Amino acid sequence: MNRERQERRLIRRMLNLSTAHLPQHLSTPGGLDRVAGVVAHTTDVGFLLWVPDDPDESAHAMADPVPDVVLAIQRYART
Repeated sequence: MNRERQERRLIRRMLNLSTAHLPQHLSTPGGLDRVAGVVAHTTDVGFLLWVPDDPDESAHAMADPVPDVVLAIQRYART
């Protein structure tokens, strides 16, 4: 494999959590994926949640507050 192609390859870490960690109003389609300030996509088994490099900085930069439970998950994912 050439060097340029190797440099483009990324390995991303994933944290797999049950939606049981979320309040019911966030744990179903139309919940977490509709919250302002949160980037989440519905999948067949729950959600794919994007976690910013610095969850606290990102949460403070948002006009809409990130729910505390989501911020806690984002912080945990970055540890």
